[in-house]
Amino acid sequence: MASSSISAITKGSQQYPFPSSLNAAASFVSIKLSGKHNYAGWQEQMRCLLDSHDMLGFIDGGFSEPMECSGSKRMLNIPAFEATHRKWKRSDTLVKGWIFGSLSEDVMETVVGLQTAYAVWKKLETNYNTPPAEAPAPIAKANATSGKKSVGEYSQLCRAIQQRNLPKTKELLRNDSDALIDVLNVDGERALHLAILESHEDKFDSSHHGFLKKLLHDIKDSEILPSLVNNKQQNALHYAAMLGDKRVAEMLVKRNPHLLFCVDSDKFLPITRAAFHSHKATFTYLLKECRTHIKLSEKDRYHNPFIGENGVLLITTTICSGFLDDAYSLLQEHPELATLKVPGTMGLLWCIAQKWDAYPSGKRYNIYQRFVYRNIVTKDRRNYACINSFNSHDEIRLTYMEKYVYPVANWIYVRLWRLAIQNVTMELATWERVVSIHPCVGCYLILKHELCSKLPYLCFRYLLLITFVNNLSIRYNWWLDPVPHITKLHEEKVKHNRAFMILKRICVEVSKLKSGTSDHYGDAFLVAMENDTPEVLSMIIETFPQSMWTSDVNGYTVSQISIMNRCEKVYNLLVNMMVLRKFSHKSIIDKDGNNLLHLVGKLAPPHKINRVTGGALQMQKELQWFQEVREILRPEDMEERNKNKETPMMVFRKEHKDLRQKGEDWMKKTADSYTITAALIITMVFAAAITVPGGNNGETGQATYRESLSFIIFVVSNAISLFTSTTALLLFLSILTARYADDDFLYKLPKRLIFGLVMLFISVSAMMIAFSASLYINFEHDKPWVLIPIAALTCLPIASFATLQLPLLVVLITSTYGRGIFRRSMLKIEAAEFNDLVPK
Repeated sequence: MASSSISAITKGSQQYPFPSSLNAAASFVSIKLSGKHNYAGWQEQMRCLLDSHDMLGFIDGGFSEPMECSGSKRMLNIPAFEATHRKWKRSDTLVKGWIFGSLSEDVMETVVGLQTAYAVWKKLETNYNTPPAEAPAPIAKANATSGKKSVGEYSQLCRAIQQRNLPKTKELLRNDSDALIDVLNVDGERALHLAILESHEDKFDSSHHGFLKKLLHDIKDSEILPSLVNNKQQNALHYAAMLGDKRVAEMLVKRNPHLLFCVDSDKFLPITRAAFHSHKATFTYLLKECRTHIKLSEKDRYHNPFIGENGVLLITTTICSGFLDDAYSLLQEHPELATLKVPGTMGLLWCIAQKWDAYPSGKRYNIYQRFVYRNIVTKDRRNYACINSFNSHDEIRLTYMEKYVYPVANWIYVRLWRLAIQNVTMELATWERVVSIHPCVGCYLILKHELCSKLPYLCFRYLLLITFVNNLSIRYNWWLDPVPHITKLHEEKVKHNRAFMILKRICVEVSKLKSGTSDHYGDAFLVAMENDTPEVLSMIIETFPQSMWTSDVNGYTVSQISIMNRCEKVYNLLVNMMVLRKFSHKSIIDKDGNNLLHLVGKLAPPHKINRVTGGALQMQKELQWFQEVREILRPEDMEERNKNKETPMMVFRKEHKDLRQKGEDWMKKTADSYTITAALIITMVFAAAITVPGGNNGETGQATYRESLSFIIFVVSNAISLFTSTTALLLFLSILTARYADDDFLYKLPKRLIFGLVMLFISVSAMMIAFSASLYINFEHDKPWVLIPIAALTCLPIASFATLQLPLLVVLITSTYGRGIFRRSMLKIEAAEFNDLVPK
């Protein structure tokens, strides 16, 4: 008996295979399991690997762990058992090692500590294998009626529904009761789907909503509504959400609220579909209904839209559609969604980071718009759909006004009042009690006093007027309502505040994680850099200081990416802080041996170059980038060579050869056009100087009207026009004959064009004044009223020239003599703080 047991163990000890090649998994399994999205491919590769070595039994239970014998046989079989168990353990550990080697870090954490390969396999299968979607219970009832008729037999019913022919539809449904819930076309659509589509064609026609309501009434059993789905598992509420038909959604939810919590084949709930298609009204209604009927989602085969993958998908879609107020409220209610990553998605932090147009840096405001934007208070006053939109900047501003500005204003008002009023008894005491209510009242009283119209109080009048308006603008926004563009700026500021609040909340939640934070902020940091969004980068760096050293898939760091993509705002925020740490720039070299000057010498991306109009201005912008980067590097960096033996200047000239030629052509064509204009003006004003209006005195040869004021205006204007047009002509000729070196586009050529345009504008204006004065000289004695139409018509060509050419002049002056690309005042992180971020 003992011998038979030993022989059994010996036989079993030879059934555990052990391959000769231990690194087979490295070449066989190319997929690293990271989630549900790639589990199927990973499982197939792993099973093929194990099957090729006859080791499938370790994961399907075929090679179970050998058990010790019991009773009297135990002592006899101990050596054989230990040998068998050792061989099994060796093979099982190898299989488990192969599995561990093909898992990502996040997945690995879920199976650490499991003892056998079988336990690991089952755990992974439970966590990441997505079973086929089970149909809700009512679906079986609906499908039981399907298939009795072919799709072609329902063509008359489809046509009747599309034509909204209620009598014909009733007749067909009376003859076939199952047609109301059966599949009517190849897309799997039911009668409700077709009726909703037709109602959307004319959503304002109440009669067709009545037709749809009648169809709903004919479905006696409302429990069957969730089962009436098309081939994509979309029920009628999905259609109403996609089309944005709120009235239809109200009818469906009222009939069966369970429709709110059914997902389609893409795992989209109806509320998610409404957000995805940017239907604000429908989304708001469905959100309210989901919160009201949320307990229904706890039933089997229904889904809660606010938790897990559904919640992440809902907030992500809401942010992408621009419903930031709703996204923030959802995030406030369910903060755990901020740290949940769904396989196949980038995460909430990336989603809000890529919304570059939701931040102030994504807008281009002029001087007036920037002034209004800064002074608008975002405190809600019209039941605007926002929460806590009164941002911290406004709170600080109001606190400052109340603590410092108002007391100082009161003190000034009292002193001014004592100077203005001789009787300081009754009037002063009364006024001080009134002004204590609010400084605006004091402003108003002083402005209304008659002494404020006299010197020395006139200057105080304007000072107080400014203070009065400022106080009103801070405290009240009622004056903004009638002004559409100011109202729009107010709404944009509210939107920007909301985006920043969402960003901050997500960063706070992610920072609470003990590990894996880089998986959240890494992609968000890179997309913010590509979009040139400093607000996002500032918040991420403030929350995660180590993010400063994030690199992309090619190994490029923050400074390299910002330079190659010409991200001005990002460079202002991050790279310019390295002025005090030039050695860190020296160490930044890519795989081709390019330092930062080599990278800035390369041509900018087309979408960044095309932001500037004209080849010459584009070339100037590129030169400004090269010059600015050169200033923060060491002088010897200019002479460094990359692996192609090229210096930074050699790279710049090679990359910008075509752009330089394009800039030369643009500059020559522009100068040539203005040269012709200046030459024509010279011809006309020179002729006018010889043949003066009114002629000359035959005896003395002097002008007849030389004592007249209008004649003096004519002579002076004509002389100014001649001299300035001649100067403009010479400047434009110097542009045509320039050598057009690369450095000329930085200052030399733009400066000549600027002064030429200014001289030409003065010349045109003076010429028109001289012409108008000559006309008036001939009519001033008989018809002096002719001055009015002459003056009005004179402004027409001057205004046309200014309107058409002034934008180019402003761009030239701004790009040449403006603040430049970099503004150190924009930096949000001090250099001292940055020094602590540099890795030692």
